[in-house]
Amino acid sequence: MCDAAEDYLSSAEISQEMGPQRDFPAEVKLVSAGMSQNEAGIRDFAAENCSTSAGISHLRQGFCDIPAEVNHLSAAISHLGPDFCDIPAEVSGFTAGISHLEAIFCDIAAELKVWSAAISHQQIVIDHRIENHTVLSSHDCKHQLL
Repeated sequence: MCDAAEDYLSSAEISQEMGPQRDFPAEVKLVSAGMSQNEAGIRDFAAENCSTSAGISHLRQGFCDIPAEVNHLSAAISHLGPDFCDIPAEVSGFTAGISHLEAIFCDIAAELKVWSAAISHQQIVIDHRIENHTVLSSHDCKHQLL
């Protein structure tokens, strides 16, 4: 009798498990659709790889052209060689120009000091006026109160 009850429970569990299994084909369809989508993506990727491969071939051709450009650049540097001799004279002129600018900056600094002193002086004058005005105002108030 007990065995029969256990068998009945096992049967009920199996039936319950069968429910999700009956729903499984729908999931399989979704997975299958996903795979089809992936396959399409893979086909696109293969096409992109072909394009990339063609691009690499094109780049290789470009690299073949580089040595010729390097030779031109090397020739241009050799040509610049004599021009480098003229640079020290230009550097001397440039240095003289910087010295001249430094003198101007020294003058500017002196002017700034004068300007700063003038601002400080103005500040003192303004403070003095405010103090006088305050004293006069308080004097007027006292005078009016009397």
